[in-house]
Amino acid sequence: MIILTSDTDWVPDEILNYFLDIVDEYKAKITIFATHKLDGRDHEIGLHPNLETTYDKVKYQRYTSLQETVKLKKVFNSAIGTRSHGLNVCTDMLLYLPILGIRYDSSYLMSFQDNIHPYTIYPGVTEMPIHWMDIEILRFGKSLKFNNEILKEQQKSNSIYVYDFHPSHVFTNTSSLDFYYNIYKPHYSDVGFLEGLRDKKNFGTEDALIQLLEAIDSSKLTTMSEVCMDFEKNSKH
Repeated sequence: MIILTSDTDWVPDEILNYFLDIVDEYKAKITIFATHKLDGRDHEIGLHPNLETTYDKVKYQRYTSLQETVKLKKVFNSAIGTRSHGLNVCTDMLLYLPILGIRYDSSYLMSFQDNIHPYTIYPGVTEMPIHWMDIEILRFGKSLKFNNEILKEQQKSNSIYVYDFHPSHVFTNTSSLDFYYNIYKPHYSDVGFLEGLRDKKNFGTEDALIQLLEAIDSSKLTTMSEVCMDFEKNSKH
């Protein structure tokens, strides 16, 4: 099955809405991992906290701040999933998630891998790895273009294929790391500036999102929480 997700990364509302307008046009249900208070419309909301880890070299102890996770949980009280910003995973976080009512995590990257299945990463926490992430594809030096037949086969599969898009890259149709680091990041909150710099020449992230939605049956997309609850149910048998 294919699961479509998104990491908001503090984008302005205009950029998030641009992304959601595309998703809603195809009647696709997705899971949004939120960094801040936002309107996710009718989509599932998960948490996207920025974890900070420090080390005490004298006591040989590590401390991970979970304040951002707690703060986001108060904003999105019904959220049962998380994906840390930068895909930072640590035992401090995994131990604490069930206390907050978080039942799944999706911070483990398994780029290009097949036969991916949910698994219990820590007591009370299901891990659902990421198969494809827009910015990581560019870091690998791979094309953002999909093979439509492979997408169709993935949707029919019992394995999970988690796709992760960033609204910022969809908005600008990001097609290169050079644009991301030198143009987008210094101006990530300047909507007017970025709007004028959308890549209209190269196949970019917006093109990839539309290709995926047109290649599959978008009405049959499932959310992360649905997959998590199904895994939990089957694990008890």
